[in-house]
Amino acid sequence: MMQVSILMPVYNEKLYLSEAVESVARQTKDLSLEVICVDDCSTDDTWGLMVELQKKYSFLKCYKNDKKGKNNAFNYAYQKSCGAVIILLAGDDKLVEETLHLRIEPVIMANEASISLSKYKTFSKVAYLNGMVVPKKSELGSLSGGTIAFNRRFADLIFPIPPVLSNEDMWINCHVKYNSDVRIVHVPVVALLYRLHENNSLKRNVSFNEKNRMISTRSIVYSVFLEKYRCFLPDQERECLARLAALETLRANRSLISILFFKNVALLDRIRALVYASPLLHWIHMRMQKWTAGN
Repeated sequence: MMQVSILMPVYNEKLYLSEAVESVARQTKDLSLEVICVDDCSTDDTWGLMVELQKKYSFLKCYKNDKKGKNNAFNYAYQKSCGAVIILLAGDDKLVEETLHLRIEPVIMANEASISLSKYKTFSKVAYLNGMVVPKKSELGSLSGGTIAFNRRFADLIFPIPPVLSNEDMWINCHVKYNSDVRIVHVPVVALLYRLHENNSLKRNVSFNEKNRMISTRSIVYSVFLEKYRCFLPDQERECLARLAALETLRANRSLISILFFKNVALLDRIRALVYASPLLHWIHMRMQKWTAGN
C-alpha cells in the first residue's frame, strides 16, 4: 500500500477547508493517506473546524503552528509526516477524484530524488478566471505547489523551506531547475482544482503597487537559493541566478529600457519583468489573463 503524506498549512480557511479534506477522502485507490493540517495562527474559527473534521476523518492530523508563517507551517507539517511520497495542498483547493495515485506511482519507487507534475484547473466566481487548465500543452504538467508529488529524497533537498520566503513554489522550482540529479515525470492529467478568490495568497485583483510588492517578496528566492548553494553550483548556474536577481532589481525600480536590453536571461523572464514593471503592461496582462494563463 502506497504511503502518502499531504501537507496542508491553513490560515482563515473556515469557508473552504471541509471541501479540501473531503476531496482527499474521495481518493479511494489503495493508498495509506495522512493529512498533516497545520493552523497558521488563524483569526477565524478554522481551528475549531479542524477539530471537528478530525473526528470525522481518521487520516486527518491537526496541529497549531508555534511560529507564524506559511513556510514555518510547511516545515512543521513535514516534521510530523511519515509518508514515502509528499503532496502539498492548500486549504481552499481540491483534489480531483481518483487522480492522486497517478501522481504517486511515478515517484514512490524511485531511488533518486523524483518529482511528478500534473495539471490544475481554476474555478472562480469571476467568469474569465473560471475553467482555465494549466499548462495548456497536452503533454505537460505544472511545476506549482498543489500539482506536484515528490519522494523523500527530493523532500530532504527542499526542507526546511527558508521562512524568509513568502511561498514554497519558487523554492521548489529552483531545486528542480538547478539540480540536474532530480528526475522529473509529467503526469498530464488535471489533478487539482485551484480556487481563485479574493483571499488567495498571490492576489490578482489588486493595485499595481500592491502587486509590485508581492512580486518583490517572492523574487528574493534567487538570492536566497544562490547564497545557500553557491559553493555547489556550476559557474553557469551561479551566473544565471545572479542575473535573475539583478533583473528583479531592475523590475522593482521600473527600469523598462534596461529590462528590455538585459542580456543572458530568457525572453520569457524579461517579458514577465516588463509586465510587472509597468502599470500599463500589467493592466493589459490582466485583461488578457484567460488567454495567456499556462503559456
